[in-house]
Amino acid sequence: MHGHASGIAVDTQDTMRFAARNGVRAWTEEVPLEEAGAAFQKMLSGRARFRMVLTTGN
Repeated sequence: MHGHASGIAVDTQDTMRFAARNGVRAWTEEVPLEEAGAAFQKMLSGRARFRMVLTTGN
């Protein structure tokens, strides 16, 4: 986890623990890194339906 919009570290730990125990998963749209520009434009235009995630060939 990179960061949290509010709270302290314990709040983040509690949130992550709750998500793991209850099967909470983010809805994402995966896009190859090579299409990062298009993904960014999709996000800026409001056409991104889910969180945009860049992927690599790994």
